[in-house]
Amino acid sequence: MARKVLVIEDHAPTLELMKVVLQAGGYEVTAALDGQLGLQKAAAELPDLVLLDVMMPELNGFEVCRRLKADPRTKPIPVIMVSVKASPENFLLGEQAGACGYVTKPFENQKLLDKMSKTLERS
Repeated sequence: MARKVLVIEDHAPTLELMKVVLQAGGYEVTAALDGQLGLQKAAAELPDLVLLDVMMPELNGFEVCRRLKADPRTKPIPVIMVSVKASPENFLLGEQAGACGYVTKPFENQKLLDKMSKTLERS
């Protein structure tokens, strides 16, 4: 059975690219274009993994991650941050928010899939 991944990404072309890559990698993909909708989908669908953009309007990815980890229903879901922000400070912020990984954009498709696979093996 395919593992379900929720992609929370506000940039529609990037979201579509990620969906294609993940589906080709054998994942079932659900998506949200903003943090609030992402929180609702995560709670309703309980995906196996969340890929979460950092820079989004209203709720940024760090805040979305904190809220996912504060909710007992979504706390066990591993979160990988995906962002153009590649500074050590941002890696630390992601970790402090509860993310278990961080991938920088633009990403290599296979590296993203490998990171996801390793994360799911540990969860």
